[in-house]
Amino acid sequence: MADRIVAATDTLNYFRHEFNGTAADVGDIADILSATSYIASATDVVEAIVALNPELPEITTDAFVFPASTMVWEGSTDDDYEMTLSFTDPTADRTWTFVDGSGGVMLTDNADTSTAKTFPTPTITSPVLNTAVSGSAVLDEDDMSSNSATKVATQQSIKAYVDNQIDTDMDLVFAGDSGGNLQITMDSETMTFAGGTGIDSVGNSNTMTFNIDSTVTTLTGTQTLASKTLTSPTFNTSTLNTQVSGSAILDEDNLSSNSATQLATQQSIKAYVDAQVTAQDLDATTDSGNVTVDLDSQTMSFVGGSQISVSASSQTITPAISSAVAITTASQTFTNKTFTEPVIDTYTYANGQTLSSLYIGPGTSSQGIIFEGSTADAYETTLTAANPTADNVITIPDASMTCITTATHASKFGHIVRCIALG
Repeated sequence: MADRIVAATDTLNYFRHEFNGTAADVGDIADILSATSYIASATDVVEAIVALNPELPEITTDAFVFPASTMVWEGSTDDDYEMTLSFTDPTADRTWTFVDGSGGVMLTDNADTSTAKTFPTPTITSPVLNTAVSGSAVLDEDDMSSNSATKVATQQSIKAYVDNQIDTDMDLVFAGDSGGNLQITMDSETMTFAGGTGIDSVGNSNTMTFNIDSTVTTLTGTQTLASKTLTSPTFNTSTLNTQVSGSAILDEDNLSSNSATQLATQQSIKAYVDAQVTAQDLDATTDSGNVTVDLDSQTMSFVGGSQISVSASSQTITPAISSAVAITTASQTFTNKTFTEPVIDTYTYANGQTLSSLYIGPGTSSQGIIFEGSTADAYETTLTAANPTADNVITIPDASMTCITTATHASKFGHIVRCIALG
């Protein structure tokens, strides 16, 4: 049993710790095959095991079984640190074999170093390779002649191979519109893109940009052309400043060339038009007399005559008769007028009564006073007078009466009887 001492300065918790340790030691001794008589001289569990060693065949044989799934090794200080070896509860018989040799054990969660190990078909996740690599799977061939698809190459062989390829096979051969074939050695020479006439070159990052310079005319730019000849040009919405000249511009006041392909100056157009206007007269004729008006110096007048007035508005001249002239559609009053053989369709008396188809004229069979019947133009009654040979007066009495006609009184006797009957 271990030598356990509790000093006066120790805490109650330390006393509890030592007391529990002592109780555990005593319990351990009591449980070992009830072997109290065998371990009288033992001071702890280890001494007791040594004393019991001849009596425990399970420990001294090659095959021994520990109960449960955990083994604990005490550290150099009791109850301070222990090493625990635990096993997952097996579902079948498992066997771990330790090799015949000395060395440490590699743990999955430790940063351990393994020396001279061979891993058949390993899967290595995020490996760290330090110092150097070697083996038949690592090739150091500057020409990479093996051309293996299953082996890796060293950095030195990769660099040597790439440098050699650039030197011998990676030259850039090109040609221009003129100057023949050109060649740039990729690892020692620089290719230059130089702008030519009207072209500027600009390099930025990995991009080479070519721009036309300010001496080149663009489709949308506002630029001034000096001393240029344009053959068959088409100008859309063009602006011509200062002046124009050339054989296509004619300055002829009489436009004598009469060209269909050349232009005329403003001065020559004005001179020609003014001359033509001066020579233009407007000739007009009337019922009596003719009129000639010089267009650039005279004014043509439209004057109203008897009972005619003339008005003008904008470009319209309007003649009109005065209100003293009778027109067919107006309601007008005639004063002191003589009508020769008038035909009056409807005559209105002062009292508002009307008389249709009134005609007063020489006594003929087709003229007289016509009374329209109840149906217009169906039947009419015509009152005519024989051609007088003297002034005759027919007086109609102030009374109602019925006319006696040859149709109603065919004989003189009948006339007399009718007259007597009329009183």
